[in-house]
Amino acid sequence: MRAVSASRFSAALALAVALARPGTAQAVDWPVAQGSTPGGDLLEPLRWRHIPSWFASAPDRTRSALALIDRGPADDPRTLAARAVALRQLNHEDEARADLARAVAARPEVLDDADIALTAAYLAARAHDYPAAVDLARRALARMDTASPRADLVLEVSRWSMARGPDGLAPAIALLRSYLAVSAGTPLVRATLALALDRTGQPEAQREARALASALRPNLRQTDGDRDSPLIAPTVLGEGRAAVGVCLLLAGDPAGAREAIVPLARAASTVPPPWRAFQSTLLATARRAAPDVSLPVDPDAPVPTPPRRTP
Repeated sequence: MRAVSASRFSAALALAVALARPGTAQAVDWPVAQGSTPGGDLLEPLRWRHIPSWFASAPDRTRSALALIDRGPADDPRTLAARAVALRQLNHEDEARADLARAVAARPEVLDDADIALTAAYLAARAHDYPAAVDLARRALARMDTASPRADLVLEVSRWSMARGPDGLAPAIALLRSYLAVSAGTPLVRATLALALDRTGQPEAQREARALASALRPNLRQTDGDRDSPLIAPTVLGEGRAAVGVCLLLAGDPAGAREAIVPLARAASTVPPPWRAFQSTLLATARRAAPDVSLPVDPDAPVPTPPRRTP
């Protein structure tokens, strides 16, 4: 199958989002049940409520589902879009992008399906097209059925938004707030909100970040923000550790500053480029507060990466 460049794929997604934009609000209305799919649900075994991950934990199951999908009309946009979801789970990224680009060009409404929109969002993020990725993911989150796990997706999408730099902070904060308004959230979700607030540099937001950090302090001692995040697209590596480190530092106690040095150091070279200088400043602050603590021997210790391509 002919490959589709990331730029052409992003252009197709931009057109589809413009044609069917769900609104300009940055938050998500929670929850909205997934509607029925006319003509049968080709994606049922592959939906997020069954496989809450970018990649299949049971590739044979995904291959079986793909074989059933391939019985449909080859040029039908629904068939192509469903194939893209299965191919994403098998880590066949180029093929997924090609099929989804054809589907979206022929029928932009395929993105009204939550799992197809999630696949489009992931592929856009992999191409560093974060505005499209965040728009598509917000659309998907609002359409996911109420049984689907969402906390990890909220983390991922907020990190995509922040990867844009300062312009991405407000959408990330709005998304995290809207989720926490309907869910207690995990410590890492709340820590990521604290990280986003602190990055704004605004005194009121930073006061809120410190309050969040103080409340989270007992929950962060044994947490590795990246290893404890099950999704982590490679474009946003380091953000979990950055969130843990900033909360330990902002908690304001000497022990927190000492404990912050390891996650801050490990995140320093792996957070998205717009935040590396900010991360270095945080690390320098922690080191001044705890000058006797050495940097970790392995500041660039391996963090989770996508699995190898599944044949």
